[in-house]
Amino acid sequence: MKYKNIKVFSHNLTHSFMSFNNYETREYLLNLVKQTNKSKISIFWINQSVQNQEEFNQSCKRSIKFYKNWIPVLMKQHEIEDESVIELRTDIYLSQSSDVIIQAYAKDVNGKEYIQDIIYQL
Repeated sequence: MKYKNIKVFSHNLTHSFMSFNNYETREYLLNLVKQTNKSKISIFWINQSVQNQEEFNQSCKRSIKFYKNWIPVLMKQHEIEDESVIELRTDIYLSQSSDVIIQAYAKDVNGKEYIQDIIYQL
């Protein structure tokens, strides 16, 4: 088990989810955060009970489901044990300068947080 790989794993998951290959979902989420008064939109990858999917359209929900099913494969590729990550999410929000920030967030069983930002200038 390599804890140092958790940051790379969470970044790769978030980057793939928000990539051009997932264009429809990416554009939907970017527009959702820009056009609503929400301070942040979060995709909770592990803890299902926290997710509020009512705000997402069907295409986005399908995409989230696809990526949730891919997580065990991606964890194995990064040599990470399933139970070592207790929180995993993607946060989308606007900065004070109106840039869209995409944040990959993970927390391991020891309480260490792994955070990486991806900034989209609009």
